[in-house]
Amino acid sequence: MSRVIKFRGWSESYKKYLEDMQYPNGHSMLWLFASDGTPYHIEVGYDGLESTPLHLKIGEVVLEQFTGLTDKNGTEIYEGDMDATGIVIKWDEIAASFICMREGNFVDYLGEISNLLIIIGNIHENPDLIK
Repeated sequence: MSRVIKFRGWSESYKKYLEDMQYPNGHSMLWLFASDGTPYHIEVGYDGLESTPLHLKIGEVVLEQFTGLTDKNGTEIYEGDMDATGIVIKWDEIAASFICMREGNFVDYLGEISNLLIIIGNIHENPDLIK
């Protein structure tokens, strides 16, 4: 069984996910991260493919990994996502697994209950939903 490895990046400076950012001209960007963590954006411009480093400070981009699982409605689940019952998805280094936390307490392993969850937001765009 194989799993898609992908990430989303939250910009602390811009208060947006990088995948949602656009140039003023409306062109969308593809984001890549170098091995040193430097984010780069790639855009198909008038002169072809362009790659430019984004000027962000180290630590301003929070990377969140796709868990490989979906919720009850088929929505992909990432680290930092929240469900309707107040569960927040986190990576646990000791268990080497994605876990479900509510109010700072362990609820279950994500793999055990992902099909019961309904993702309604995330910790960055919806901090008011954290219980």
